Amino acid sequence: MVDPTTTYGFDSVILVCPILEYDAEAIYDVLVPYCDHIIPMTRSTATEYPEHNLKALPFHQDIVDAGRSIMGSDDTYLLMMSNADIILTRDFYRDVEHTMRTRSASQALSFNRKTIDLNYLNMPYITDESIASKHAAALEVLQQGQNAVAEAAWVRHFGFDCFIFRSSFLKEYNWGDMFAGYPWWSIHTNWALNIMALGYENGAAKMFPKGGTYHFGNEMNWRPEYAVNNDFLLNPNAENMAFWKGFTKDELEWILWCPMVRYPPNDVNLLQNTINCGKWFKPNRPDGSMVPAFVNEGYAEKYYNRHGKYVQYLEGYPLPIGFFGALKNKTPNEKREWIEKWG
Repeated sequence: MVDPTTTYGFDSVILVCPILEYDAEAIYDVLVPYCDHIIPMTRSTATEYPEHNLKALPFHQDIVDAGRSIMGSDDTYLLMMSNADIILTRDFYRDVEHTMRTRSASQALSFNRKTIDLNYLNMPYITDESIASKHAAALEVLQQGQNAVAEAAWVRHFGFDCFIFRSSFLKEYNWGDMFAGYPWWSIHTNWALNIMALGYENGAAKMFPKGGTYHFGNEMNWRPEYAVNNDFLLNPNAENMAFWKGFTKDELEWILWCPMVRYPPNDVNLLQNTINCGKWFKPNRPDGSMVPAFVNEGYAEKYYNRHGKYVQYLEGYPLPIGFFGALKNKTPNEKREWIEKWG
């Protein structure tokens, strides 16, 4: 969501809204006043994995390609990818333009959003169902959010939900089949960018204490209702994991290649994204090198020159160096135990 009073440091900002064809009829008219381009995407997790009855969710590479398609042969722009529910502060674009201009060698930047408690929000009354009425209410919400950021009435969220790339870097890197809406795409994108993107920095609160991005609440709708705390995440009941039986052992083996898995996937969508994560990180070159699949052809040497600071190997599988969270990354042996138990 973009505050219409935002100050722009760029010559122009083009808002591209990729949407699933599945959603087009319901939301197209709502988006028309706000989006410069609306691009329906034909692929989703529902079309690609019909046997698993997944939610219809978009693939990140399709989202990025939608943005790139607008620019044609131009290779001098910045591309930003963010969730639709992430709100930009008023000076966001000016801050980004200044940051990327003064760090001309930097290939990418990311943001952790600021989380504003829902109790701070005084939801405005919507007089009718018209777009104009909803727009007016949204402007009130934006002002409340801007006030909360100015007053430091927020906490840092440790997920990554806004990435900015120089267009030239997008030739070096791909997202494989990682899709939106479920872990573990963002922490792995952050890690991969540390490896591959020169001058990459996470623009967290320390960089933009009065700016950046924000979000009201922290619902974590991707987490199953039963997983109310870390103990439930780490030690799920067998009946809650029955969906694992719908995947073959060969499919489940891909989990071993996904580096930052911190608890057993407890939802069929999350399990599929973890499998896709493994395919994204497993080397796939004919020469047998250890360069992961997210590195595009022609950029293996760059990976070799930079990965030593960030990547270690256990039993031949990649694990991160220096990335920590509330839960530790699981080892290949721990993941094998999950496959034996539920697969």
